[in-house]
Amino acid sequence: MTTSNEQQIQLEITETSDFYNACAANDIPRIKLHLAHMSSSEINRIEPNGSTALHVACYHHNVGAVYLLLRFGAIGSIKNRHDLTPYEETTSLRIKELLLNTGQASLIDWTFVDPPTREMKQKFDSALKSSFSTWGLPFILEYLHNYYVCRHVCKALSTSTQNIEQYFTDARTATSLSPVIKAYTAPLEFYKVVNQHCIKVLPDLLQANGKPGNTLATSIFYLIASFNYDPTLRPNDAYTGLVYRGLKMTLDCIQTYKKGELVVNRPFISTSKRIDVANMFAGVGEYGHFRRMKFSNNLLQVSVRFTYRINRIETRAIDIANISIIHAEDEVLLMPLSIFRILDIEFDENQSLWDIELEDCDLPSENDPTAPIIHCDFYETPNAQVKALK
Repeated sequence: MTTSNEQQIQLEITETSDFYNACAANDIPRIKLHLAHMSSSEINRIEPNGSTALHVACYHHNVGAVYLLLRFGAIGSIKNRHDLTPYEETTSLRIKELLLNTGQASLIDWTFVDPPTREMKQKFDSALKSSFSTWGLPFILEYLHNYYVCRHVCKALSTSTQNIEQYFTDARTATSLSPVIKAYTAPLEFYKVVNQHCIKVLPDLLQANGKPGNTLATSIFYLIASFNYDPTLRPNDAYTGLVYRGLKMTLDCIQTYKKGELVVNRPFISTSKRIDVANMFAGVGEYGHFRRMKFSNNLLQVSVRFTYRINRIETRAIDIANISIIHAEDEVLLMPLSIFRILDIEFDENQSLWDIELEDCDLPSENDPTAPIIHCDFYETPNAQVKALK
């Protein structure tokens, strides 16, 4: 008699391609036969079960298959339906080393080239404020509609952007950011595209003192400027106080972060004034259904709840609960380049829950000899550590 897990595996095999099944079985001759005539998009295809060939090879610890896939251009930053990268799917040190050495572990993809400093952030904020004051919201909304939505968002999404374009048409008509916020909170994948673009362009924008060099960077710069300095959002919707956030993360990722270190986010971050909303997103009480390791049966993912203490108006958090499409989430939006210090990290065995407490702060000066380690945000990547400031 087969178990439910075995039945699920058998079902997935019948749904997936022969190439995927060969990678799962570490059938090297069959893998080579397929790779000889496959394009990059075919190698990195997400199968009906929500994973790529590289995911399944990593999960089964198939070193030979992983080596071949990487040689032929398999991408290591793709996440599967469990929200895991191939690097997160394996406990094999050899495979992790392969991914690192080929630049296909996500911690290589998503780290700052240079660590941000207080002076760098001040220049960037000054450029944001000056840009918004010079151009104004009507011009910025028109630019975002014509260049960002109609060019970059359309290119990033495989589905129609008609609904997103309508939100920006409404924003231009009303000269208001409210429709843009509605687009961000609507189930349209728009927020994912925005945050991917933030992660991509912000390091260079910081280095260039807020002087964008192309339409994508300019779009993200204008978007952040308007959210930070539009007077219709502040001070009415500015927020200070406690907010909560829930994520499912790998244990490796959590153990990268230490008490006293700083976290700087590049994307916008959604939080809630309600702890039960954070618990829902963290999967509190649902660990029995979480992804497990192939051989040890240990959890690949764990529930993590964050408590953010926002005391400084400079953090520029916005209460968008009354604007958001989903009012019940009581959402507070954190701006890109918000800075938080980790106050405490605890594990609750009864709930199988990691609790991380943070408080907003300033970045260290470029001349600070005792500057702490600065990490990318928890959302961006496993093990995404920015080097310590010297």
